[in-house]
Amino acid sequence: MDEGAHLHTRAEVKRMVTVPPVVRRVTGATTRFSNLGRPIPVISCGHVMQDALVREVRAAVRFLAIQPGWSTAALLCVAIATGASTAAFALVNGVLLRPVPFEEPDRLVMVALREPDQPTTHPFALRDFRDLAAASTSTVALLARTFLPSSLAAGDGTRMVQAEFVSGNYFDVLRLTPQRGRFFEERDDHPGGPIEVVLSDRLWRTRFAGNPAVVGSAMRVNGRAVTVAGVAPTNFAGAMRLVHADLWVPAATYAEMSRTTDADAVPIFGVMGRLTEGTTHQEAADRLSAALAAGSRPGAAQSMVVVTAATGFGVPPAARPAVTGLSTVASVLMGLLIAVACANVAALMLARAVGRRPDLAIRISLGASRWQVASWRAPSSHCWAQRLGPS
Repeated sequence: MDEGAHLHTRAEVKRMVTVPPVVRRVTGATTRFSNLGRPIPVISCGHVMQDALVREVRAAVRFLAIQPGWSTAALLCVAIATGASTAAFALVNGVLLRPVPFEEPDRLVMVALREPDQPTTHPFALRDFRDLAAASTSTVALLARTFLPSSLAAGDGTRMVQAEFVSGNYFDVLRLTPQRGRFFEERDDHPGGPIEVVLSDRLWRTRFAGNPAVVGSAMRVNGRAVTVAGVAPTNFAGAMRLVHADLWVPAATYAEMSRTTDADAVPIFGVMGRLTEGTTHQEAADRLSAALAAGSRPGAAQSMVVVTAATGFGVPPAARPAVTGLSTVASVLMGLLIAVACANVAALMLARAVGRRPDLAIRISLGASRWQVASWRAPSSHCWAQRLGPS
């Protein structure tokens, strides 16, 4: 081959194997060519990207290993801020946002009373709840519950427990299945008859060692004789999970157990409900308010029923403003913490960059781009040299 043809062929080969600009921008490589006497390799984009990622990781590790104290301080700033912010979000999500862990949670609602021109809500008295529940069966199935610290005497020991006094349809509305025995029902929720209770899984295992024979046994709650009807499902702690219930007692026995006169008239019962299919929150609120206004009891017509979604830990409507305010404050503080952490890391980066001026000058003189300088990496042209060979 004459020299002219040789030069023309060599120029064509150089044009064909020129590294595309996009690859040069991603990898930082310079344009290289192959000798005519050597095979020309084929470079896949995926392989180039993988090599670029590996080099970036190696450069980051070397960058952090140069000054361990600086790296530790920067990582601690970011880790503390991230961990605290994640914890704050988890708290807000668990208390206010996440649906309650029951079947069809979108149909569960919190129900409360609000007086005219009053921004806050309040719970129900037991007698008002029973009147409203009887008049709203076609719209929403209502349940009532309240807490009372109680003494539990079983065997040769007595301990304090958190008893939740609930309406007879409590477990049915929440659609729960007993782990042992059975749940008491609406026919069991009346004063004067035998009292049946349901134990929590935690109390059953810690106090009675998970003994199945405890179902049907007799014990005393606040000095009153009761019979264990069953054991609640594992991990069930009550509709309001902010307070862990140890056992459940029919609401009709509250006056007897608490030794409170006229307990049915005291507004201490929180109310939840399960909407019927196709009923919205506003429709339920309107129908419940109308049913309340139609009642003959004095004062009932002046109150309005408020219906909100049951989310998080089942926080009652009366406590939601306070809980929401605390959650907002926590979220703002965590945002400020992240901002401070970012500012601290930025200051550390700037302080280190000032001390690396000579190194940066050398990198720029060797042809490093702005992106490569920002990522503390000079062009790895030797990788391309090894891959394509000398020109």
